[in-house]
Amino acid sequence: MFYNICKYFKCAIPNRCLEECKKAGFTHAGVEMGAECFCDKSAPPDDRKVPESHCNMTCPGDPKAKCGGNHALSIYQTGIKPIPHHTVSMNATGLK
Repeated sequence: MFYNICKYFKCAIPNRCLEECKKAGFTHAGVEMGAECFCDKSAPPDDRKVPESHCNMTCPGDPKAKCGGNHALSIYQTGIKPIPHHTVSMNATGLK
């Protein structure tokens, strides 16, 4: 689930979206519909990926860059390493 961060920030170029997602601690950034910026802590699953040609909208702040498309996000890694998930189980005497 990607979180829309552009409600709070202007994201007219992919670099700006990347910066805002990284500052917020997310591992991935995505731009859609020209200037909408979304952030998440993981990449989208493979079954949700579409051909890169679906990301055909130019960015208002950089006409040479692509900023996603209609229901298609251009996804970027922010450089933040994901935090591994750890499972802790409890028994009657405490931690196992």
